[in-house]
Amino acid sequence: MTNKTLTFEEIYQQNKRRIYYLIHSMNLHDPHQEYFQEGFCAMWNAYKQYDPDKGLMATYFNFMIRNRLIDLLRKENREKENLQAVLAQLNTESRKALHPMETSHSLTELSELLLDNPTLMSNNLNPD
Repeated sequence: MTNKTLTFEEIYQQNKRRIYYLIHSMNLHDPHQEYFQEGFCAMWNAYKQYDPDKGLMATYFNFMIRNRLIDLLRKENREKENLQAVLAQLNTESRKALHPMETSHSLTELSELLLDNPTLMSNNLNPD
């Protein structure tokens, strides 16, 4: 690469296919372009931090984009697991609190249960 500084648009046009390729190669479903946006932010940051003495820019882009996509995937999986834990605990608590003969619970009943037990949400939504 020369010492010429590329514009945002030039970086985008030259590398958008790279991001789509990495998303596809990782088998990620991206209907709302969340992974693409995250990958593009990672690529832009990599462009700003790139040191030509350390290797090829394309290799650095691939490494940074792929790692950012993995981080996002892990975050989403962690959030899903936390939500499932909250729902499981809500289900357990609602069975204890409601009449045992009832088989379905209204949204109002579950909301009241949450309001009466605020620790249900806070205990299961902590990222750590």
